[in-house]
Amino acid sequence: MQRWEYRVVMPHWVNGFLFARYVDDQELKNWKKTPLRTFLLELGADGWEMTGTISITGSPMQCLFFKRPLP
Repeated sequence: MQRWEYRVVMPHWVNGFLFARYVDDQELKNWKKTPLRTFLLELGADGWEMTGTISITGSPMQCLFFKRPLP
């Protein structure tokens, strides 16, 4: 049976630009230096696939959910 690992990314808007700020409940160091698109390309290269998103009611925050097979 296939087993999976999961990752949760919370992006953040700054001056009209979107960045990945939190990954698995940990704030990234220097998160304002890597645009979200670049971060997502790196996740894809590491085998992560986005499986869904949610928006938090009353907040501009969203969560992006990813999975990849466990070895």
